[in-house]
Amino acid sequence: MALLRAKKEPLMQMDYDTISAKYDGFRGVDADLARVIGSEAALFAGARVLDIGCGTGNIEAALAETVDLEVVGVDLSFGMLAEAKAKVPRASWIQADSIRLPLRNEAFDFALMLYMLHHLTDFRAVICNAHAALRGGRLVIVTASHKQIDESFSSRFFPSYAAIDKARFPKVSAIVEAMIEAGFSDVSSRAITVAKVTLDDRYIEKVENKHVSTFHIMNEREFRSGLKEMKSYIVAHAGASPLEHKGTLIVGRKTAKL
Repeated sequence: MALLRAKKEPLMQMDYDTISAKYDGFRGVDADLARVIGSEAALFAGARVLDIGCGTGNIEAALAETVDLEVVGVDLSFGMLAEAKAKVPRASWIQADSIRLPLRNEAFDFALMLYMLHHLTDFRAVICNAHAALRGGRLVIVTASHKQIDESFSSRFFPSYAAIDKARFPKVSAIVEAMIEAGFSDVSSRAITVAKVTLDDRYIEKVENKHVSTFHIMNEREFRSGLKEMKSYIVAHAGASPLEHKGTLIVGRKTAKL
């Protein structure tokens, strides 16, 4: 499929085109998370899947190992999409603003938003767009609650980490409300384990390379100081059991028209 390029608009807080290759090397989707998403989505062979804010296509690569899907991924970063196309060439990758999706209504069986709401200027409008794009089926959102942000491993070492993310991430209650207002039914949310994190040299390397956008936003002096403290902690706790990185899964259903 062709990778469609569109005019870039200033929605993102950082330049993902520049960091796309490095980002892809340090971000992935845990196999257990992919199974949870597949189960919640009630996926079936041949289902049309819309991933809004698809990044480098990691979830598509994971889901493709379990079921044959027809995937359309949308992202604002052309660099991210180039990585995704190399990873899953059979899918369709479209550079577009998620507030103005260049897609037909009622064309998909499942929609996904994986850790992307905090990049949006109007997450409610994008949830409405997801509802319009579905002919029937589920929207699955993975995000972080404010409590999970406060309790995250990184918040221990970087004083502004939680404040930065809580200012960006919508509250779970607001997301649920937006989904109901958009027309989704049976909306529910629950905490899940997004990944099990082994505290080792590989993890330090990820942080050094600012594998999450929060590190790009915070003051560089704070980042360097927090990184030093984190390294000392990881060295002192070498061999400890993996940490569970928690997130929140939110699911809603659109009933197909008869």
